[in-house]
Amino acid sequence: MKPSSKSKAFAKCCKMPDLATPALDPKNDYKSSNNNNSMIIEMTPDLAEICGIHAGDGYMRKRGNNYELELSGGFDEKEYYDFHVVPLFERVFNIKIKAQYFRTKGTYGFRTSNKDVCKTLHNCGFPYGKKTFTVSVPEEILTSRNLDIIYSFVRGVFDTDGTLSFRCRNGSGYKELLVKRHTLPEISIKVCSKNLRDGVAKLLL
Repeated sequence: MKPSSKSKAFAKCCKMPDLATPALDPKNDYKSSNNNNSMIIEMTPDLAEICGIHAGDGYMRKRGNNYELELSGGFDEKEYYDFHVVPLFERVFNIKIKAQYFRTKGTYGFRTSNKDVCKTLHNCGFPYGKKTFTVSVPEEILTSRNLDIIYSFVRGVFDTDGTLSFRCRNGSGYKELLVKRHTLPEISIKVCSKNLRDGVAKLLL
């Protein structure tokens, strides 16, 4: 699903931690250790938001020992990627990323072949290859009791697949003004994956 510019309004009004503040040590923003080619990941709010963004806009591929992550949204999301998504990835993984237009796809975002980024997201539960209809909330987030982690993941999903709109009230008993004007706020998240839909609903509950 292409992200909507309406999502920015909701993201700005959320009472979230200031995720734009750089970590004291970017290398320690998430913790991982290699043991027999497996990675142990410690979930943080920043990494949880990255998981939410990837769930909505991301795609990973692996060919042999070559890894690639692509993350992109609509052209109207350039500001969101330049000033939030790219700095977030650079801070968490201590890498440099350059965003670009993918004009043949009509999207804006970035690609990275950094193995640690791809392996981290894969160990969080995201597959290589197609995920549109099967992606789900990472288990560590789904079972977390840390509200900062939950809020951050939902924020990432909402910024990519969510909308905030206003509609007129229907039915009798409302003032004429409320029936004619769009004053009723409605938040929606539309995804193709039933697993992701049900997981986000559980987190919201």
